[in-house]
Amino acid sequence: MDHTGDGSSPADVDVDGLATVEDWERFFDGFKDHLAPLVHGTGRNLAYTEPDPRVHPEQTAWARQMRQGIYMPVESRVYVAVGYQLCSTTMVVGTDGVLIIDPGENDARTAHEAGDDGWAMELLTHLVRLDTTDTEARQAKADAMRAWAFRQKNMYWRTMAIGGAKELEGTVDYSKLFDIAPPDVIEQLPVTKVVEGLRVRLDADAAADTRLTLGFRFTDTGDACALEIRRGLAVFHPEPPPAADVTLVTTAALIHQLLLGTTTPADALRHGDITVEGDPATVHAFFDHFDKPPTEPVKMVLR
Repeated sequence: MDHTGDGSSPADVDVDGLATVEDWERFFDGFKDHLAPLVHGTGRNLAYTEPDPRVHPEQTAWARQMRQGIYMPVESRVYVAVGYQLCSTTMVVGTDGVLIIDPGENDARTAHEAGDDGWAMELLTHLVRLDTTDTEARQAKADAMRAWAFRQKNMYWRTMAIGGAKELEGTVDYSKLFDIAPPDVIEQLPVTKVVEGLRVRLDADAAADTRLTLGFRFTDTGDACALEIRRGLAVFHPEPPPAADVTLVTTAALIHQLLLGTTTPADALRHGDITVEGDPATVHAFFDHFDKPPTEPVKMVLR
């Protein structure tokens, strides 16, 4: 029987090709003939079913399957209630009584009250990432993190968890942050190490189909190196390859300024602080594949 709308059965579907909520819904619909009979249904759905770019389409489509209903896998003997809470409740009717199997509403609040703060944090992470302005979810996760922290013997785990709780509550004093990369330290780094360190700022998704090599030659130190983008990776070359797409001729001091964010490649080109051997547009295209230095403190939990 065709359950997918294209003449195939669910077993024939390549799930890697399912890209939208509707694609996944059609896939899940293909299994409905295998479900136990529905003996009661309200039509209500307590799950979040609206598409959201931050939620995988499979999860949204699966949530849409959670309409309230009672199924009967064994006639007059076994009933399963779906969609009334996070876990399904089963009722088994015997000859001398009824057995109710209820896993319980294992939500974050219940987990926290039971002391399972790790699971509470795991559940609440999804809510916080879905809406970082949800103050109720943020406070609930902060409470769980702090409770978990107080039980830790490891001071680093305890400190990180308490810091995360304060971040969720908005009580971190960022003016007291320790600067692990102050300008006087950055300026002492070998310039080739600075270029090599740029690899971690590559936007892998944006660079997936890009192949460019940018050479560097520093007139004040005599050093030279190159950075290559290929297949979403940034590869450092301690010696510039002969076939670089473009080469920058500049000073180590300017590279340190770029790292500290006190200037940009565009400004340096405009002011003549960089000489380009090749097409200047290629330089702009190359650096467009890298994340800009953060201008605000990096959030560890609230993101």
